[in-house]
Amino acid sequence: MTASIRFTSEQQVVDALSKASQLLSDARRKRTEPIAVIGMGCRFPGADDLDRFWQLLNRGDCAIGRVPEERWDAAALTSPHPKTPGKMITDRGGYIGQVDRFDSRFFEITRREASSLDPQHRLLLETAWRTLEHAGVPVESTFGGRHGVFVGICSSDYLHLLNKSDLASIDAYHGTGNAHGAAVGRLSYFLKWQGPSLAIDTACSSSLVALHHAIGSLRNDECEMALVAGVNLILTPQLSINLSQAGMLSPQGLCQAFAASADGFARGEGCGAVLLKRLSDAVRDGDRIVCCISGSAVNQDGRSNGLTAPNGLAQQDVIRAALKGCQLKPDAIDYVEAHGTGTPLGDPIEMRALGEVFGQRKRPLLVGSVKTNIGHLEAAAGVAGLIKTCLSLQHQTLPRHLHFDRPSEHIDWSLPIQVTDQRRPWQPAATSNDDSPLRRAGISSFGFGGTNAHVIVEEYLSNEPMLPDASQQGPTIVKLSAKTETALERLIDLYASGLPDAALSQIAATANLGRDDFPFRRFVIARNHDELLAGLRGQAATADPDDPSFAQLLQIGKRYVAGDAIDWSAITPGRRDQMVTLPGHPFNRQRCWLPQNNAVAALSPIASASLASSTRGEHPLLGSQLDLAGKSIVFESDLAKVDYLDDHRLRGEAIFPATGYVEQGLAAAKRLAGRTLSVRELQLHRPLVIGKDACRVQIVMEPDFNGGYRCSIQHRGASQWLEHASMHLRESDQNALQIAGWNENGPLGNCEDPIAVDKHYAAMDAIGIQYGSAFRGLRCLSTRGAAAYGMVQLPSSAGDPANYCLHPALLDSALQILATLVPADQRAMWLPVSIDRVDLANLDTSPVNVHVGGRLLRDQTTDQWIGDIQICDEAESVIGNIRGLRLQRLAAPQSQSSRTPSSNLASAASIGKPSDYADNAAYEAKLLEFARQQVAEIAEIELEEVLLDAPLTSLGLDSIMAIELQGVLEKELNVEVSMELFLKDLSLRALLHEVLSANQSDATQADASVAEDVWVEGAL
Repeated sequence: MTASIRFTSEQQVVDALSKASQLLSDARRKRTEPIAVIGMGCRFPGADDLDRFWQLLNRGDCAIGRVPEERWDAAALTSPHPKTPGKMITDRGGYIGQVDRFDSRFFEITRREASSLDPQHRLLLETAWRTLEHAGVPVESTFGGRHGVFVGICSSDYLHLLNKSDLASIDAYHGTGNAHGAAVGRLSYFLKWQGPSLAIDTACSSSLVALHHAIGSLRNDECEMALVAGVNLILTPQLSINLSQAGMLSPQGLCQAFAASADGFARGEGCGAVLLKRLSDAVRDGDRIVCCISGSAVNQDGRSNGLTAPNGLAQQDVIRAALKGCQLKPDAIDYVEAHGTGTPLGDPIEMRALGEVFGQRKRPLLVGSVKTNIGHLEAAAGVAGLIKTCLSLQHQTLPRHLHFDRPSEHIDWSLPIQVTDQRRPWQPAATSNDDSPLRRAGISSFGFGGTNAHVIVEEYLSNEPMLPDASQQGPTIVKLSAKTETALERLIDLYASGLPDAALSQIAATANLGRDDFPFRRFVIARNHDELLAGLRGQAATADPDDPSFAQLLQIGKRYVAGDAIDWSAITPGRRDQMVTLPGHPFNRQRCWLPQNNAVAALSPIASASLASSTRGEHPLLGSQLDLAGKSIVFESDLAKVDYLDDHRLRGEAIFPATGYVEQGLAAAKRLAGRTLSVRELQLHRPLVIGKDACRVQIVMEPDFNGGYRCSIQHRGASQWLEHASMHLRESDQNALQIAGWNENGPLGNCEDPIAVDKHYAAMDAIGIQYGSAFRGLRCLSTRGAAAYGMVQLPSSAGDPANYCLHPALLDSALQILATLVPADQRAMWLPVSIDRVDLANLDTSPVNVHVGGRLLRDQTTDQWIGDIQICDEAESVIGNIRGLRLQRLAAPQSQSSRTPSSNLASAASIGKPSDYADNAAYEAKLLEFARQQVAEIAEIELEEVLLDAPLTSLGLDSIMAIELQGVLEKELNVEVSMELFLKDLSLRALLHEVLSANQSDATQADASVAEDVWVEGAL
């Protein structure tokens, strides 16, 4: 029975009808409301970011090149003869670099998981972050929001590579690391978004179809903001061979769309993303609006001339449907970003369809295709065309369509269609149905499975006036922050070298209102653009300290650096909608790839037997070069034969010094390149114990596409080769040898607080770092403020320095000055785990006497120290800089690997019983150390990375690892661990506290005869 509605007055009836009419009007408006593009991000061939992409388009560059050497042996798999079995017709395409590298730490993913993670997932994470940065939307401000993720993705090359390994190598992350659904789920998980999350595969139209679904989701109020992306990577040759057999690839390796020379397409790879909001919401929130999407449509070819053959009638229908959806006539469109692959079959059909829709117009329809610049990006092709069009609207310029020397004779050029074969200004034209001269464009994308998409975009004109420069409003504060000290230093350098020519108010609005706050923070106070640049370069502020505004901002900056939350909107000039593009948070990408079974691991004992003792003049740490097949260049030496290495001991064991890896990389690069290169991103994976009888070490050099080398240093243990260190060698940057800002006067003449060298070495002995004579090179040692200084002389027991680039004993002694800067209450065995870069002057041989200066900073998020060292010769000329030396505390003895098998870790038996300890604190420490070891082993991270009070999820511990940890704790400690505890995002200390508390009540009820097994009350 329907309840009756009663109105007591005529006015109530009018009000109710008015309200209902308004609701109906709002619902209709939402169904057709324009969608604002508020942010974009990309990594495309020849362009790692938006600015470079526009430069590539504006110059009319083609980014097509040969397949990178590390992908596959292109020469062996390419044949100029069409349809040769097992061969592809071309080795050319649009490729991006560093697909094997990823900043897993930034995205809170363990290296263990990242190695099984499809690089497409990693690329999506990075591009999504860049897109939100470009939009000026701090990620933290969106947590828990009803925001959607829509991704076009269709290839699975990395899974194919993983599946080529034996079945025993399949780990728990093959599934989540390679499933397309997990790619979008991982984005939503990292961003903490709770709106729709969809992976869409319609082949080449995937990303534009994803855009269509995002528009519908926004208009249906299913989400408040949407990230749309497309991604594609070419990691194996199989699909290229398939496309060659089908006659789809161009033998010339080019997309020559609409040209007489069109003979197929060139494959391309990359990732692009856009951030969307309903236009009314974007205006309300003060977002910078790039352009607007006014309509979209999707359809299918149905039954046509063939599954992969394009259907011209369906293409006409989808374009007409998109125009109808935004109530526009065909003459409202200035330009169409065509699908335009360059196939002799598809191009004429697409042009004919455009002619049928846009043929009744006086002015020509302009047409172009981004595929002529970067290749056909398949699942990312649609979003690449969208981003090109959005940039063209911003710059009011249409880029040149390439490779169009002669029009195709199969296209009817009497149609009012003109290819943009020259760069030209984009002039809007008023139309019969629209008096405002807005620039508008259509974008087409057709999948070879028959799914078609078309999108209409238009420029957005704001009526808001530009604010005056902050120089007219007094001093302005600009903040910077990063996740690590090293990243912050790099970010400051990027700002200083890439600051846009924009008003200070715009720069401040972007930095202060549009970026996340991380633990490491700086600020600059300036009155204009020049003062901001000077502040970024370390020069003192010129503002009057007595100025009340300056003094107030100075206090705000100090509070910010101290960790306080600041209401930036209250003190920042400029509006959000006037933000500009600033450099993003630097990514520290490291290699995350398949487990390698290279020729080095397969080297037989017979082959290595030819390595006799080092010949005269041979580098002691580099040894001889092996004669191996393949592209890797391998040196092998026996470190047990290098006597002075026995003088570098930790807790009684001879350990190869970190400076030894530096020397091995430098020496190998100099042997191959004939000059001194720079060490970049040295990672120390595990300690190397030098055995008394033999210690076979191989230095594996692999040329990379940056003109340098990747160096891997491996040791042959009892059963297998293990990687102990890795680094990159790059062209030396002599500018990096300039005097550092913290060390303006150089190391000489700074001995204000001298420290007795013998006391220094006694202190090192006390904490377990035992230096023999070869590594006792310090001759004087002092501190001045937050810096330390010293003079180092290579001891005669370290051998002849003639064969070395920079003798490791000399460099190790130089690094020792940093120990004096560690506060007394934190003295422990702090050991190197990574170095950002080592830059050296071109030295013929290693010096014997040097002066050094160093500084040490604390990274609170990782509980690490970060040091910098500057090395000068006796004439005070800078000959070396070490930047970003990270030190971690070594809590327990480790031999070959910090990831020791669980059988060798502390167990419940070694922990003992509560009654074995004098107090709760001692028992707690033992339990915590046991748990830390287990987490380190399960997550495959270094022990020192396991911070007791950091959320386990920040260490990358996911549900799979949580189950493993649950099992270990229950088995080893004989307790019950509820999986619900892992859903609370607890720290390790808090988790153990919860476990002990939950089990304590049961234990206290046990018989008094086993009372000594009861958990200690108050532990943890």
